[in-house]
Amino acid sequence: MKKIFSLQLCVWLFLTILFSQCTKVDLEEGVRKTTILRHNYIAITTKDDIPGEVEVHYSILGNNGQNEVKTERFHTNIAANRKYIHV
Repeated sequence: MKKIFSLQLCVWLFLTILFSQCTKVDLEEGVRKTTILRHNYIAITTKDDIPGEVEVHYSILGNNGQNEVKTERFHTNIAANRKYIHV
């Protein structure tokens, strides 16, 4: 009985000392994963190549590092190349 109690006490002390040396790892909160796409191609056409007009809303990377929404009107058939989209 004394041996079991001594063994339990030693195990308890060992585990207490072992876990008291553990440190909490701080996780990074609010990590944002973003990338900047270098090209974003837009192709617009109409059926039977009949001329038409479209309004396109797109985002570009502004001076402050945030996306800025732009609006343009195009006459079809067009192919527009918009650069630096922040995703």
